[in-house]
Amino acid sequence: MTAAAIRRASAIPAAEIRSLGAIGMLNVRCLVVLAGANVAVGAAALAGSCVALLASGGGLDAVESTLSAGGFAVDVLVFALLVACVPIAVVGVPAGVLASRALRRVSHEWGHVLSFGLVGATLAVVLMQAGGMGTAPVWAALEGLVGAGGARWWSGISYRRDERERVARAAPLAHLAVAADQ
Repeated sequence: MTAAAIRRASAIPAAEIRSLGAIGMLNVRCLVVLAGANVAVGAAALAGSCVALLASGGGLDAVESTLSAGGFAVDVLVFALLVACVPIAVVGVPAGVLASRALRRVSHEWGHVLSFGLVGATLAVVLMQAGGMGTAPVWAALEGLVGAGGARWWSGISYRRDERERVARAAPLAHLAVAADQ
């Protein structure tokens, strides 16, 4: 990324995602981001395992058993996402509201994205350790960073798109109001 691209990205004004509904939608997006990221990582790991088996001469039977284990991984992912819904809703919504209020004077979008990512990383580690999940803290932090930061980035894009559409719909009406005043 060039210095000019970084300056352009840092100049994006922060979307105003502060309402309870917007934070709730951000938490739903967090689950979608987590699902997508985990599916991508799982698929890459599964493909890597299959390639390694074939390269070592394991044969197609070994690859078939590895692929059937991949079906079990999908079941685990669905279960993990269902379990993640509760802490994300119970802890994520209040944390999101507090973070958005704390960031109301931060004018750059990337400041919000990184802050939400750090809050998500911290909460993921704390919740995993408190819940006795035994997940490695680094992996939990990465999940929280990607989930919350990615969801905040996505929410900002959605907010700006909706704002552009609202302005575009209002523009012809404003023109008519100015013409009527003359």
